[in-house]
Amino acid sequence: MPALVRRSIVRSSRGSLVFPGTPPRFDASHSAANGCTLSAVAVAGTFIDLLTGKAGSVTTGSPTQQVHSVLGPCLVMSATNVAISGKRSYGANAAPLGDTLACIAMINSTAAQQAFIALGLNGTDSGYSWLGCPSANAIGGIAHAGLAGANGPDVGTSVPFFLAASQSLSAATSATQTAVFVTVNLLTGKMTTASTSQGSYNVGSRNGTYNIGSRGAASAPANANIACVMASDTFTPLPALTKWAADPWSFWYPQ
Repeated sequence: MPALVRRSIVRSSRGSLVFPGTPPRFDASHSAANGCTLSAVAVAGTFIDLLTGKAGSVTTGSPTQQVHSVLGPCLVMSATNVAISGKRSYGANAAPLGDTLACIAMINSTAAQQAFIALGLNGTDSGYSWLGCPSANAIGGIAHAGLAGANGPDVGTSVPFFLAASQSLSAATSATQTAVFVTVNLLTGKMTTASTSQGSYNVGSRNGTYNIGSRGAASAPANANIACVMASDTFTPLPALTKWAADPWSFWYPQ
């Protein structure tokens, strides 16, 4: 696999990095809204999908609602809180060649296979995509159809961050995966971008299931505070991700 290409930028004002305190809603004009299938924010111990108004179900345990000084309303997930699960309205079909996943969160303890957001067949990653920690030393990573994830930037533990990643497959079978990433450290404003590619990917299937805080049956729960997540069926180029990262909250909390 070619080496990961990274670039760091020190960003701007802290004003756009902390929870804005405005009501959440879905803004169809946002640059990342095209093909969006899930846009969810933490509310009262669960996540609400802003596209449908539906709440996810707690699979196991009791995630703790918290109001964090930077993240605002978030759920504190741990090893006893397997996932917030739900189902979108689309039926079972082949997964798209491209997708984008993003979150605003904070990792409290790293471990391999933790997911912030996962889309899959029957709640597992084996059919579709997930965004999270491919290894204990890589907080940002994205995988498709259950194969080894492409690793992106790492922001460290106990650091609130915005993470967005997008991947595109060149074909439905035996494909090359292209992946691009952007992270923003919400304490310092440091932005890091990365891109990579690897081969031998196949398009999986899906049934509309999503998990927040876990990949489902095949993974460890995320030990993290998670404020919001999104998923779309569209590849988002790195310049567009970078533009979004300049105002990360705007996707879930537009002005």
